[in-house]
Formats: sequence, structure tokens, C-alpha cells
Amino acid sequence: MNEGGALKPTCKIINDNGWLRDCGQPWNFQALALWVRNPHIAGEVEINSKNKSKDQKSLPSNEQYRIVLAIWDSVVDPSKLHQARKLLDENYRKLKGFTVEEPRLHFDRSDFL
Repeated sequence: MNEGGALKPTCKIINDNGWLRDCGQPWNFQALALWVRNPHIAGEVEINSKNKSKDQKSLPSNEQYRIVLAIWDSVVDPSKLHQARKLLDENYRKLKGFTVEEPRLHFDRSDFL
């Protein structure tokens, strides 16, 4: 994202390099945003995801939503992934009318493991 600076230009760079999604389709900004938010690329797994939006304090501990480390390694540096997710959240809030300072996120190919 260093070269692109945003989702759409980043998708163009990814697609121009011939990197397709798992389904064989080119990347678009919606697919890239979903991929960045996927805990699997961070080497994490969601437990009890069906209870994510419920009041966690009212649930037994074995039914509470949580994210745990997976048995596989992260695909992207976790700190860069956290920055990307934060940027997506801030841009979404800005789109919905909240005022947010627009940070820039910088990735280079060495950030992908």
C-alpha cells in the first residue's frame, strides 16, 4: 500500500502484478478491505463468532467471543495489519460523516511474510 496509498490504487498495483484472489478474480477495493480485516491473515482464529455482537458479560466464558492465535503464522506483519485495519475504520467513520484526520499507511513487499 506504500505505492497505492488507498484501496483502489493498491488494487490496481496488485492486479497489474498478476496477483489474483483465491477465486481467480482480480482484486477490487471491497475484496481487499475484507481480506485486510480477516483474522486468518494475522495468524488468528475467531472463537464463538456467532456471539460477537452479544453482551459478552452475560455469556458463560465458554460461549464468549474471542480471538486466539492460530496454528499458522501471520501472512502480514501484525503491526502493519493493525495499522491497515485502523485506517479502514477511520476512513469508514469519515465516510459516514465523522471528522477524522486521514493517516497514510505504508506497506512494501517486505511486509508480506
